[in-house]
Amino acid sequence: MTPAARAMKQLLSLTMSSVVCSIVLAGCSQRTVPSRASGEAEEDAKQVMTAETAYDLANQIRARLLDARTEDLDELVASPDTGLALAAGWERLLRTPRRQKLSHERRARRKAISRFLELVRARTGVELPRAWKKAVRSVRLVPDPRVNEYSGFDMAAAKRGRGATGEPATTFHRDGERWIVERGGSRWSIPARGAMGHVEAGTAMLDGDMAYIVLHGMSPGSYLMDALDRTGRIVWSSKVWAGGDLAAWCGSPVHHDVTLVPGANRIIVFGVTCAVAYVEAFDRKTGAPAFRFCTRYVESLDD
Repeated sequence: MTPAARAMKQLLSLTMSSVVCSIVLAGCSQRTVPSRASGEAEEDAKQVMTAETAYDLANQIRARLLDARTEDLDELVASPDTGLALAAGWERLLRTPRRQKLSHERRARRKAISRFLELVRARTGVELPRAWKKAVRSVRLVPDPRVNEYSGFDMAAAKRGRGATGEPATTFHRDGERWIVERGGSRWSIPARGAMGHVEAGTAMLDGDMAYIVLHGMSPGSYLMDALDRTGRIVWSSKVWAGGDLAAWCGSPVHHDVTLVPGANRIIVFGVTCAVAYVEAFDRKTGAPAFRFCTRYVESLDD
């Protein structure tokens, strides 16, 4: 082989190595991100999304984030719409995964997870529930032929995070057409409604003269949150979308951890199952939804 031919062979070898490295890195993110005109992300950040269903909201998320570059996401996390900001933050996390050895699962970088958790804390204005935070830190990106890929959360980590809080447990039972809910010596009776879904767990929170109650299933389907005054009258009821119809099935046993946290003017719902994590906020006085975020809104970007 002539010197010129040898040099050409070495050049081709280096070029192919670069191509392979690029493919591997792209495979880690599994997202192709076309360029966007300057200022488009800024315009997106000025808009607040409204939707009637989780599916519609996921489609709006798709429209905003599908073509977003990393620098666009950094702008969108400052959106006045907290739901969009958190979605951009989760998409940013998904683009910085690392490979797990001897596993088909992928794990996000610790710094990326910490940055997302700090974003949630800053945007909600409350301390994150320990169980929810532990579960999010455990996230694995799991391939699934039905949904391409979904986030898998370690619910054992959530249970360890909840631990022994010393707080009274919420108990409930069905009595004819009503549910009887008890916590810490307080007792409430609320009507059974179809919108509650299949009830397998419950959480009640006392805050001043008001009580906030959710009864839900172990799957991440939608459920109701009721706000009751001191007389037991339901002041408002609002639907928590949770994973909606977008959640991936991750096998059994299933555990659905829900925590209610009082904010300045809102009641914030933190929920997580083995397949989704979500945060939703509702106006204290009216129950109107302030924002909704679910990891599946973002993961449904995968085609």
